Amino acid sequence: MFKPIPTGISERMKILCLFATLVLVGAAFAQKPPAASGKSKESAQQATQQVSDAKLKALEAAYTTAKASFAKKPKDAKVKQAYINATFAVGMGRMYSVSLPPRQKYTTALDAFREVKKVDPKHKEANKNYDMIVAIYKSMKRPVPGEH
Repeated sequence: MFKPIPTGISERMKILCLFATLVLVGAAFAQKPPAASGKSKESAQQATQQVSDAKLKALEAAYTTAKASFAKKPKDAKVKQAYINATFAVGMGRMYSVSLPPRQKYTTALDAFREVKKVDPKHKEANKNYDMIVAIYKSMKRPVPGEH
């Protein structure tokens, strides 16, 4: 008559569920652009849309430049803010990239948000996005990439 529902979930199904959850959360997040100030506001709003390869490449280049400048002048407030803005923008760009596979999108976005949190622990949007991705991984009982 009725077949029992299988209790074990295959690894493929877990990955599919993780992907679906992250896509839904990403879509919900894209509905409301994050509130930010200054130059990062423009970058954050642009990043909430799907990000093309060309746009991601530009964000990565800006991030690399800002990171190098920050390494040379870590005490310069303008350089520090430019690094924070570029790192946050590249994190958002990675998260909404049209070409990166889900495992690469979210692990590299987490890396960028961690960098922002190290330099500016009170960065609301970086904390919010970081916490969202971590919560999704934990809700699926998956290890959080980069945490031991």
